[in-house]
Amino acid sequence: MDAQRIVRIAGLLLLTVAASVSFSQTGPFTVQVRFGAIDTTCYPSCDHPTEWSLELFADIYDANGILVAPSSSYLYEWGSDFCRGFGFGYGWAVGMGLSAIHPDGNKVKNEPGCCQLCPYQTYRVGVRVTINGTTVASPIIRIPDGSQTPVATSQPAYPNPLKLSSDRPLTLPLHPTTQEVAAVFILTASFDLVLARDYRVVESFGIYSVSVPASDLRPRLQSGIHFVVARLNGEEYRWKVAFIQ
Repeated sequence: MDAQRIVRIAGLLLLTVAASVSFSQTGPFTVQVRFGAIDTTCYPSCDHPTEWSLELFADIYDANGILVAPSSSYLYEWGSDFCRGFGFGYGWAVGMGLSAIHPDGNKVKNEPGCCQLCPYQTYRVGVRVTINGTTVASPIIRIPDGSQTPVATSQPAYPNPLKLSSDRPLTLPLHPTTQEVAAVFILTASFDLVLARDYRVVESFGIYSVSVPASDLRPRLQSGIHFVVARLNGEEYRWKVAFIQ
């Protein structure tokens, strides 16, 4: 093979590699949060294992679905939502090339967090990546379990307040659904689970709901504010209801 042809082939290869790198950096791309190792037994030490720890990675894919290598020229902005009423915000961890973080949480939670029924601390995490002026955000996930269950907006539960001495059921309005059964959970203000049961979804004149009979509420609940959760179709509904003896 003559020298001129070698130079020509080398030049074509260089252009091909350059075009591929340029496309990965400036073309459409997506970002996903990937779970790494999780430690639930020996963190921060095996002598005092009071927390869980988790590795998270920001994976970038180009328009063809090909994984793009992390780079110190990419800006990574990690965000969080601890479900304290302030919403999700970026700035939790920020840095050039910060493609991985190592968050942790309490194994026994001291506040509600983002999962009322979970005994451990949970919160939401996402990341956005800026490459050559283009910023793309990942879906927001819940850690440490990775749930992306959305919280559905719905009409208020009624009656609220509800007198436990009455025979009126607690009615929980739902979105139209083809699912016949919903799982209902009721927790006290201190997040003790007092009821967990499946109830049939009822449709009347285009309105869907679940009714919890008074006979299920009366022996289990005391006066006070309770958290009510209904789950179906990958959605979660939440209400605060006052019960009165």
